[in-house]
Amino acid sequence: MFNLGSDVRLRQKAHDAVISSIDGLPIMNQIQAMRVFVRIVDMGSFTLAARQMDLSAAAVTRAVSALESHLNMRLLNRSTRRLSLTDAGRHYFDGCRAILSKLDEVESDLMCATRDISGVIRVASTASFSVTGLGPLLAAYRRLNRKVQFDLTIFDTHVDMIEGGFDVCFTTDRDTLAASLVSRRLVSIKDIAVATPGYLAVHGEPFDSHALLNHDLLTVSEGLHTWGRIAGGRRYCEGRLARGSEEV
Repeated sequence: MFNLGSDVRLRQKAHDAVISSIDGLPIMNQIQAMRVFVRIVDMGSFTLAARQMDLSAAAVTRAVSALESHLNMRLLNRSTRRLSLTDAGRHYFDGCRAILSKLDEVESDLMCATRDISGVIRVASTASFSVTGLGPLLAAYRRLNRKVQFDLTIFDTHVDMIEGGFDVCFTTDRDTLAASLVSRRLVSIKDIAVATPGYLAVHGEPFDSHALLNHDLLTVSEGLHTWGRIAGGRRYCEGRLARGSEEV
């Protein structure tokens, strides 16, 4: 006769046993014993489970006995001809399978997260940044990821990251980035007006911003084109000279 109350009590007792704190059985031993128990049920045989797990028949038997002793209930009905689960064993088996599946998933995720990063990273950088700030960044990354190699491209004007197949690009905010790209500001660099002693010897030294009207502005071709951006925000004259690279 089916007894609903008895079945519910068995289910609860088996569930409590799965998640209970460990008293007499060390946690690692219990996890291994649970794996052995699940394998026995899956294989339908102590002998086959022992062979597949590379354990002795005695070790497999001891694992199940330890679980039954710890839970104080029989999990398996054994005979010379067949092996079957008790009601409590069936509920415990379902719980063990769920716990071990989740444990394997967590361990797999951790192993993937900590696995050594390797491969080639295609890097593009402006010529100016390549000689001022790029070296230390790449060196620091390599110290953390020894198996990573860099394929470096230096450019003077504009580079298309997507068309060029680059993974990372160090550029200025003068370049318009595609909406699909993610950008992060690394440093802020201000433009200042400078002149060589030779230039000043020929053209004279400007003592205020208005004097810049009579001086040439040497700039990158896609950069500043007026003195106004430098001298107080007012536009004084167009840049008379330009070059394609930021590196001077």
